[in-house]
Amino acid sequence: MPFETTFGSMHRASTLIQFTSLQPQPGVPPTPAIQWQDGWQRCQKCQGLFYGATWAVDQSACPAGDKHDGTSSNDYLMPFGDCGSDMETGWRWCQKCDGLFFGLRAVQGACPRGGQHDGSKSLAYDMARLGVTGIETSWKWCAKCEGLFYSGNPEDQGACPTGGKHDGTQSPYVMKLGALPQAPVRKLKPQLFLVETYQISTFKGRLIRGDNVGTLPSMLPHSHLTSKLITKKMDSTDIAKSSTVLDDQTAQSNESFNQHLQKLSDTKSSSEHYDYGLQANAHAEGSIGFGSASGDAHVDVAGSTDDARHEIGQSVGQAIDSQVGQANQVRKQQVTVGDEKTETKTETETEVIIERTNDSDQVSNLGIFQLKQELVTILTLIDVHVAFRNTDPKNDKQVKLFELDSLLKDVIATDKEASIIKSQIRTVLENIRDYMDEPKSILARDATRPDTLVINKRLAATYELKNADGTTGKVISAPGIIVNAYPPRYIFQPGSYITLPLT
Repeated sequence: MPFETTFGSMHRASTLIQFTSLQPQPGVPPTPAIQWQDGWQRCQKCQGLFYGATWAVDQSACPAGDKHDGTSSNDYLMPFGDCGSDMETGWRWCQKCDGLFFGLRAVQGACPRGGQHDGSKSLAYDMARLGVTGIETSWKWCAKCEGLFYSGNPEDQGACPTGGKHDGTQSPYVMKLGALPQAPVRKLKPQLFLVETYQISTFKGRLIRGDNVGTLPSMLPHSHLTSKLITKKMDSTDIAKSSTVLDDQTAQSNESFNQHLQKLSDTKSSSEHYDYGLQANAHAEGSIGFGSASGDAHVDVAGSTDDARHEIGQSVGQAIDSQVGQANQVRKQQVTVGDEKTETKTETETEVIIERTNDSDQVSNLGIFQLKQELVTILTLIDVHVAFRNTDPKNDKQVKLFELDSLLKDVIATDKEASIIKSQIRTVLENIRDYMDEPKSILARDATRPDTLVINKRLAATYELKNADGTTGKVISAPGIIVNAYPPRYIFQPGSYITLPLT
């Protein structure tokens, strides 16, 4: 029987709020007329001004350490292009640290990343002194690093890359507050979404030799040897990091997997919305329940459902890889080989006695190898519900697929439109692309209700495990439709060792 973990995917049914970008990013050539660029922020750690776009912050460097922090900042506007009245030209964005600096000197200031600032990809920015509406005063030029910083807090004059505090004894400036006009937020419109439930099935393969963790003393011909294998115990932190959803059914493995998956969700760059959650509850032996996890699978565009499934499959695989990698680092146990008299610290170590006999006429050199478990994982789609949202998330409706007709009757204006939507849903679910990019249907034909869409609960798929020579070694059967099949993973098994000749 396979070790199985299951998780359900529930779309949060939210519409992405998109804004129109009205100004160029740093690095885009300027236009002749003076313009204002929003998105600049004050770092609460160094008090310097930096560009706050996500991609720029991720590569930024703060003289106070790590990246800039604009979580408590206003939104500032930077003028660029032709220098206006009461403005000073020559300011540049540094592509190394993400800060603003004065760039018309022979020496380009001091950058937190080392060396001088690099303004080679910057727009030509201007600094305002007077006559700008909606301004904030107390901004100054640092005579030490050439950067711009906020000096309004007497007790905190920031951190300068040259060391100590900024030097703001000269040149006061002002910054314009507020954001550029943005496109209005789009209200949520009536939408239908597929709510899909997936299952992760993991199958154990071979036990293979892992890393060499110790070496026994050389054994002379026709001799006997008694050794003691001493292993350092894992503490509670190590145990938590060593858990995986592939071979361990604990709340710790659930939480760890959820953290990896959520981290991937937070870094998605697509226009779809993904929200992953995990429930630390076991539904049955060998089964773990994962809460909401899905993307926008619009039923009005057949291809989008397969795109969402593909991204879910990728995210699950990456989360498993991250968890397995972390677990293997912890599971590489610290082992010492001693003799019968070697003392063991019972609070932090465990011991195993090894008896070996060399019956050959040759000297025997043996090593202790930690065993790895081969695990094969597949992701299958096993169930589908339908969800409806109409501007207010509190009034969401979700039904099982066979209840689709009643849902459409409640939320769709005409029978004709309801029939079209139902036909689209049928087409989507009859043409699900599996891991081989072959169309599969998850629907069953119900003779008693021929016009009702029903999930085929008896649907099963097979997956062939290949040997090294390409022949089929084992055929795996799993419920539903296989949407992703992952390469074998190998996890160290704590406390499992094999003694083999050193080669």
